[in-house]
Order: sequence, then structure tokens, then C-alpha cells
Amino acid sequence: MDPVVKQAALWAREKGVGVVFDADHYQKEIAQNYELIDVFIASEFYYRTVFGSDDHYERNCRSIQKEGPDIIIFTFGERGCLGIFDDEFFKLPAFQVPVMDTTGAGDVFHGAFIYGLLQGWGVEETARFSSAVSAIKCTRVGGRVGIPDVPTVEKFLKKGVIDFTEIDQRVAFYRNRIFKMDII
Repeated sequence: MDPVVKQAALWAREKGVGVVFDADHYQKEIAQNYELIDVFIASEFYYRTVFGSDDHYERNCRSIQKEGPDIIIFTFGERGCLGIFDDEFFKLPAFQVPVMDTTGAGDVFHGAFIYGLLQGWGVEETARFSSAVSAIKCTRVGGRVGIPDVPTVEKFLKKGVIDFTEIDQRVAFYRNRIFKMDII
């Protein structure tokens, strides 16, 4: 954990603000500061570095939870996600969608997870929502244009169908904007 990030986490804790940490790749400084983190969301790369091919997911999540974070989530791309909160462990499969680009999928998951927590949703419900947001994002090229709005995600979660109307309007907007630019 970078000294600036650590200081920010300390200030947040002093003010009673929760700390959500996004760990893509393992760094020993992160593990040495688990006590400053409330919600720890990490990639499969982090998991594999720390635990190798050990698939004792619940035990491994609990080992991190004992160090400080209340909520631990690991994302495994097309294999879904898993996590632990309080005494509850869960595994969720990934949504099956036509993948065009995974750029930004992890960041989108993290942002959606924070959104769900701020809505007061349960952890597993929030992880499912976040997985849906990330999956839908992957159906379009680029890190931003495929990010769905909340009604699109809600419809997808209820009916299993992606309504691309809003997303494709955004894609068209950016496509038109790029082609209308004058290059000097």
C-alpha cells in the first residue's frame, strides 16, 4: 500500500468513513495493512499470488478477514466471483454474455460494488449486481461505453436479457464524435 493511500485510509478511519480497497496485483504492503481496509476486493491475480492454486476459497477468505476487512471479494473473470462477510461465504457464477472487450471490467465491478453498498444492499446482492454491470460492460469495446445504467442492469437481472438501447446510443455518440473530429 502506497504511503499516500495508507494516509488516506488512516484519515478515513479517523472520520468513521469506510475504506474500500481495489487490489489487482499482490504487494506485501497491502497485506501488511489489511487492518485499515473495510471492504477488500481483489482480482484472481492477487488470489493466485497469495494462495497459489489452493482452491480452499472460504478458508483463504477467512484468513484475510481475520486481519481486518469485514468484506472480502475475489473476482475470477468468466468464472465469477466469491466472497465472505460476517460469517457468510458465497460463490456466484459469471453471467454468460457475448464478450467483446474486458477492458475496465474490474474497475466497473468495483464501482458497482460501492454503489450497491451505498444503496444499503446486502453483500451477495451487491456482488451479483456488480457482476451483471461488469458482464454487460464487456459486450462493447472500450472501457466506458458499455457501462450500463441501473434500469438496464435491473432488467438484465430480472429477465436475463440486455436492453442495448441506451448503451448503443452512447456507442453511436462516441463513434460520430470520433469521425467528426478534425485532425491537425
